[in-house]
Amino acid sequence: MEENFEKYLESIGFSKTLINRTESIMGYIENIFPEEKINDIFVEDYLTETGREYDSIYFLTEKNLMIDCKNFRNENSLLTLPISQHVETFKMRFNDYDIKNEKYSEKSQFVIEFRTDTRVFGEIKSSGNNCNHLKNLLTNYLIPNMIE
Repeated sequence: MEENFEKYLESIGFSKTLINRTESIMGYIENIFPEEKINDIFVEDYLTETGREYDSIYFLTEKNLMIDCKNFRNENSLLTLPISQHVETFKMRFNDYDIKNEKYSEKSQFVIEFRTDTRVFGEIKSSGNNCNHLKNLLTNYLIPNMIE
């Protein structure tokens, strides 16, 4: 696993066990898609009364394939979505998050909903310091792959 991936996971509170689990999932992806290089990862999270909950891990490849691993703690379930020039629309919602200056608090929330031209719908959530990572996913992967 690349050092920057591990630092990101640690920054959002992943334990060593969850980091190892993420590395295992990356191994499955590299085995199934040997021609795809994983450029980025994003962990979907949201706030509950008891704290931060993790939902999915998204792996983004250099050929603009988004691979979603839902319920990653318990399952090896991968959903692939080619996003290269396929993003039709997206919607953003954010609370207690200064998107322009990338300032957040522990209560910050940022959600992106998107739809592709193949009518696939996605919703990705973030909280706290992870809001900036979701903004990066938006600016580096979704916006550049909008249909022209």
